[in-house]
Amino acid sequence: MLSLSAACNRGMAFGTDIAFTYGPFGCLINRQFWPGQYGSAVVFCALFGALAGLLATYGRAPRTWRFLALVWAGATATMMPDAALLALPLALIWHADQRGALALHALGVAALGVLALTKFTLLPLGLSAVVAAAVIRAEHGRRPWVVAALADLCLYGLALLTAWLAAGQALTALPDYLALGLEVSRGYAEAMAWREPDEPRRRMAIVVAAIMALTAVLMIRRPVGRERAARIAWSCFALAWLALGYRHALVRADEWHLAMGATMAGMLLLGRVAELSGHARWLAGVLGLASLGTCVVLAHSAGQWAAPLRHARQNLEWLMSPVATEAQLAQAWRVQAHQLRTDFSRFADLPGTYDILGHDQHLMRVAGLDRWQPRPVFQSYSVYTPRLAALNAAHLESEGGPRYLIVRPTSIDGRLPSLDDAGIWPLLPRLYETEARLGPALLLRRRNAAALPAPSGAPVNWSATGWSALPAVDGKQCFLRAAVQRSPGARLRGLLWRPGAIYLELRSVASQRHWRFRLVPAIAAQGFLLWPLVIDADGLAHWLDGTQGPVPADLELRLLDEDGGVLSASLALSGAPFDSPRP
Repeated sequence: MLSLSAACNRGMAFGTDIAFTYGPFGCLINRQFWPGQYGSAVVFCALFGALAGLLATYGRAPRTWRFLALVWAGATATMMPDAALLALPLALIWHADQRGALALHALGVAALGVLALTKFTLLPLGLSAVVAAAVIRAEHGRRPWVVAALADLCLYGLALLTAWLAAGQALTALPDYLALGLEVSRGYAEAMAWREPDEPRRRMAIVVAAIMALTAVLMIRRPVGRERAARIAWSCFALAWLALGYRHALVRADEWHLAMGATMAGMLLLGRVAELSGHARWLAGVLGLASLGTCVVLAHSAGQWAAPLRHARQNLEWLMSPVATEAQLAQAWRVQAHQLRTDFSRFADLPGTYDILGHDQHLMRVAGLDRWQPRPVFQSYSVYTPRLAALNAAHLESEGGPRYLIVRPTSIDGRLPSLDDAGIWPLLPRLYETEARLGPALLLRRRNAAALPAPSGAPVNWSATGWSALPAVDGKQCFLRAAVQRSPGARLRGLLWRPGAIYLELRSVASQRHWRFRLVPAIAAQGFLLWPLVIDADGLAHWLDGTQGPVPADLELRLLDEDGGVLSASLALSGAPFDSPRP
């Protein structure tokens, strides 16, 4: 998120310079302080929160439960900021159902167009909310719902385009932003699904999934006498809302994401409870209490109450005393920057452009923002599809590539670091050489002339189930391509529950050493650096300098699912990088 603030501060073009699920207003929903942006972010969120409150409580229907739903969303937002953003599309639906003022409805539609440029997932959710609200409102007024939906969609699109231009973005870059946002979202579930949760988290995930499933059944029930188109519109929106929450919660399956899913179910329940009757109303009440209890348990389990509450208090202090609070936060920012410059002084004042490979984006506060020349996908662990990997590799290889690279070989979720930004790793020995070493990081300098590429030989192809010896490879490095074969049952489970993690295990028979890494299937199928295992700065330096030993002749590998089951795969091994697609 620090990089996102820096990109906004630099006025970089989303869709060309930056490829991310957050848009040009994403920095305004960022918890991290950035000079000159924090106050705007507080005001931005406060205005959208106030608008959601007006939409939810201004109308003819009972409002108490819906107001409580917004309070719940605000409380959860101290843990997951997304909860506050989700309040607006739901409030627009409630306002339409309450036959609220047309001007306020139009303002809500336009606001959703602006909100779509904060985070990509809010764009399709906002679209579904706009269509559903238009249909519900038109049916209540006995007007043609098709005309109303088209009019609201035009307003939504106009607001989005106006906000895009107001953010200093080129109109021609908008299609690329949408396409790349879709690409990042498409690969998220399979690449970012957390390892199989431990038993307490597994139980909580089952509870959240059950709450959301029962909520879906209740939400498609409408009171008798409502118009058919309105019933269908509400049901479609509710199912889309719950599907987003379900996937969001279960992919990572940690405390914060599960609490987010429970909150989304609870908000729907509170918004409809007054219109239900009989057993359905009692069930809604029980589910609502279960959702609230689940959120409390998850927040307590995470054990991180202090930071979210401190952030909420900080926002309130800024609203009451903006100048003093901004000065206090700016002073803390300068102190942190000074400490970073002391610890990483070698990276300060680099005589040329630079980029940071990995997720140590805080080092830009040392090296200087004005010379930062990032890859389009600046967080390496988010480069989890071949198209994104090719985009970053093309940038690094171009004449506009950075003069310096700051690299700390590391990743998340137990991945092999060379799986992150896999398209870049084959380019490093050709384009860069070691300049300096500082702690766990390495500073690389671009060569004056690119080294000749490694000679390419025909890859060795084979299939494996269980432990399989690696074919002999001449040289000191090898690249692996692995197409994992999953059963139909595993694919169905990944669709209905969560994608299971896939692990690569390596062992050296002679030395009895053993390694285990998480695989990103789409990148593994394209090919990645397998050996040497670059897992720290020393390994990276030896590989770049050519001082590492040859590929061991006794290496064996196998692929496992997260339950320890052996997987079959079609494999290819080569001493040179595989050909990768170019964007």
